[in-house]
Amino acid sequence: MTALPALRGVRDRLKVKGWRVTEYGKNKQIEEWSVRAERDGGCTIHLTWEPEFQRLSGFVSAPCAMDPGWPEEKEEQEKEDGYSGSYDEPDLNSPPVLTPA
Repeated sequence: MTALPALRGVRDRLKVKGWRVTEYGKNKQIEEWSVRAERDGGCTIHLTWEPEFQRLSGFVSAPCAMDPGWPEEKEEQEKEDGYSGSYDEPDLNSPPVLTPA
């Protein structure tokens, strides 16, 4: 039995739900098929079918918390440039309040 129709369905469903599919197909070096997708906000999903082991595996990742006091202009600048330096020194007297992303 193969999981390829299921992976095709996952790919199509992710597209319908607004995900950007970044990879779909067979890895030519090793015998496996995969689907990778991203979504705004840093969420990613990756599913892999390994026919040799008859195994479907995957993972999802997403930001887990954010500092609501982080200056918006710094966040925008980091998005444009990519992170390339250290953050401001922490205020050791009052740690930032983290909220779900």
